[in-house]
Amino acid sequence: MNVPLDAVLVQLCGADERAFERGIHSLNLRWIGADETGRLAELATLLQGFSEVRGLGPTEVSRRVRIAVESAKLPERQQRELASSLAQLPATVRQAVTTSLPPQLRRLVYSSKQESEVSSSLSPAEPTSIQPSAPHEPTTPPNQPEPRDCASVILLGTFADHEENRLALEKKGFTPLRATNIEQLNEYLDHEVCGVVVGRSWWPAISEPDREGVLKLILGHSSFTWLKFDEHNLPCTAERFEELVLAARHAVPAMSECVCHDGWRLTSHDLVALERIRHLLANADAVRLCPADIQEAQARILIGAASKHVRQRNFAGPFRFTRVDANLIPGGRSHARIIRLAPDDDGAPLVAKIDEVGRLKDEMNRFQRYVHRWDAALNPKLHYHAGTSLIIFGLVESPESPGRPAPTLEETLETMYYCEHWPDSCQGPNEEELRELVKRAIRKLQRLNAQRNDGVFSPKTFVACEPFESLRRVGINWNVTDCDASGGSAFDFVHMAQTRVDALADRVVVHGDVQLRNVLVRDGREPHFIDYANCGPGHPCFDLVRLESAILFFCGRMNGDERELAAVLLDILKGCNETGIAHAHPLFCTSRTNRLAIYTGIACRAAALETLSAVGGNEDDYLAMKYVIACQSLFILHLQSGIVRSQLAALGAFMRLRPSWQ
Repeated sequence: MNVPLDAVLVQLCGADERAFERGIHSLNLRWIGADETGRLAELATLLQGFSEVRGLGPTEVSRRVRIAVESAKLPERQQRELASSLAQLPATVRQAVTTSLPPQLRRLVYSSKQESEVSSSLSPAEPTSIQPSAPHEPTTPPNQPEPRDCASVILLGTFADHEENRLALEKKGFTPLRATNIEQLNEYLDHEVCGVVVGRSWWPAISEPDREGVLKLILGHSSFTWLKFDEHNLPCTAERFEELVLAARHAVPAMSECVCHDGWRLTSHDLVALERIRHLLANADAVRLCPADIQEAQARILIGAASKHVRQRNFAGPFRFTRVDANLIPGGRSHARIIRLAPDDDGAPLVAKIDEVGRLKDEMNRFQRYVHRWDAALNPKLHYHAGTSLIIFGLVESPESPGRPAPTLEETLETMYYCEHWPDSCQGPNEEELRELVKRAIRKLQRLNAQRNDGVFSPKTFVACEPFESLRRVGINWNVTDCDASGGSAFDFVHMAQTRVDALADRVVVHGDVQLRNVLVRDGREPHFIDYANCGPGHPCFDLVRLESAILFFCGRMNGDERELAAVLLDILKGCNETGIAHAHPLFCTSRTNRLAIYTGIACRAAALETLSAVGGNEDDYLAMKYVIACQSLFILHLQSGIVRSQLAALGAFMRLRPSWQ
């Protein structure tokens, strides 16, 4: 029996915002004492009313529908009945109701819509109705399996193309969702999808200019989803198809993950592959993620990605996998979350970086183009599903604590800094090993910086005196005079230095974010750089100046005043060696951290001049970069501003003596 369309409820649907909220409040009070079947009947009538309303935008309709559904507070049985009876409602109303339902019931909405499409193609259309079934009726048809998580398979094409596929999927407990246009495809692409089958009849129904974009939409939804394409009518050549798959997934998928050949009928092997993918995505319920304070969508893809890696490294036999320990670790960019994952299969832990899919894809592109040949130790793998994405890295382990990430350079230098207070009880990192670490880090950066910019990516490094200029415009100024008692201001060279830096700003390839947290220290002497989100075009000595400045500004000791330290830094600029500096400034060289900073400054200067000479630069370009980095560092809270001021004072004195800076 059809639900009568109550004029009062229809009027409520289209009322202004305050009247609608008052009306829903009144309905809510009445629903509190009403039986469940009565509540469902009135809610069904109200939802039909929304399909009759004109003048409200889709966003407002969606908001009002969700308010109405949540106010009804239906138990699960009535929610199932509601989900199964939405087939003929407009997509906006149907989608809003779907988002208000528990995840395990959302597939019923799609299934009911699918059945309605099939029946309407075989019999005359009937009036739209939403009918709550009697309390004693079963909520699922007899001999049908219960709906399962992540079991939706989208069938793209006509009913005739996919009738056999639909029957085969239903027999195995999957939920087939047939789509004949882009709007339906967009509606069905959610986190419950484990597979997409594209029939021969799909592409002719799509306008030719839109076809490649639709193909990218399918490929870009999930790196987990199983895909099957009929090679006929593909919107591109086979070579172009392979390029698009590789660009989307940043890996060549196995035959059990993506199939493109003559035919779209599902085979027994296809169903096995689909079940494996479904189990991978639905494993979030079977595997515990500890701690569990990670968002549901992130937890699903974290466990799915971990499961995929665990399966790959246990391909030779069975394995136990029921728990993943997850801990946030320092390092990387502030936008992303860096998480250490420890599956319980007795294998090595993993590191996951969660961020927006666009940023992660850009980072993967930059890594594969510039870094993979230079340092392949991290071996990153991109995973994404329904808008959530992450990169899985191999863990650089600490030899002293297997399973734990190697310490960052910041942690190592901090230990060295504080251990100088208690030399008898804790020696801290070995000074000679840290020198070797710095030497190897410099060599790595030189190899990377030796690559010329190929123009593929835009620069992402920030090299400007903008913080200084911005504060000066609002009346906040600094007074830093040259260390040679000439009385000149160190900030006289801001514009000249910026001009020189800009001239070589995108000449070579750089890491782009060399900081102490982005260098992992293995064995006390082996550096591993992480976080390549900013890798790409940059200044030839940007990375090297960032490295020497980071070490000096973080762990240098102010044994004397700013002018005395500036004299030490001026000697480094003049090219003095360690012996000469130690003889002239014995006070500053009593500290191990100061000796390491002096060694790093001398070594980075020599490497930077060598790198610059290969691209036509000279010492003035090195000085300009040091100057700009020092100006930026003056505004970073955790750095020692006194040492930064000394650096600027030394640079001002040295640059004032050079004719090229007059």
